[in-house]
Amino acid sequence: QQSYLQQLLFCLNKDLKREDMADLLVKDYNAISINTDLIDCDYYRFNKNDPAVKNMYTGEFMMQYDWAENVASYLDNQVL
Repeated sequence: QQSYLQQLLFCLNKDLKREDMADLLVKDYNAISINTDLIDCDYYRFNKNDPAVKNMYTGEFMMQYDWAENVASYLDNQVL
């Protein structure tokens, strides 16, 4: 499994470099994450209190997924 994960990360890194997005991955000891500042995402903008995005939220968030109920509840509480 370790080898498979290393191969996936190698390919991802190669693809990100090809698209000039190598800074997207943040590598630390025993951890990998993404730099969310480099992604234009309405959810991230919502969490940064962007009024334009907060005004667009109508109370629906990925209703087809059970796991999204907690996130939808969080979003609902933030709008109030």
